[in-house]
Amino acid sequence: MALCDGCSKSSKPPSPNIDLARITKIKVNRDGVILLNDEAVTIEALKDSLAKVGQSAGSAVWYYRDNPAGEPHPNAMLVQAIVNAKLPVRLSTKPDFSDFVGADGPSPSPR
Repeated sequence: MALCDGCSKSSKPPSPNIDLARITKIKVNRDGVILLNDEAVTIEALKDSLAKVGQSAGSAVWYYRDNPAGEPHPNAMLVQAIVNAKLPVRLSTKPDFSDFVGADGPSPSPR
């Protein structure tokens, strides 16, 4: 099951059908603090929000976690909540979401 709509061999930005006004940005820091659109939230609040977002056409999630090469905090394992919301996901290696991770690794992407 593909979780990352940007994980193709193309260097183009993922999903041209995505409405940029409907992007939900999730960041998880090293201490497990979850930021939803730059606001700290609990895992339960995040799940509730994703369920609502998943009901809107053109919605997507952009996801970033600190130190992606290191051991993730348990809160960083939010993939199941995103899958349950049936949202396309764009993984980023930068906290400002200025890139995405494709099959060939990180690629620059216009925001």
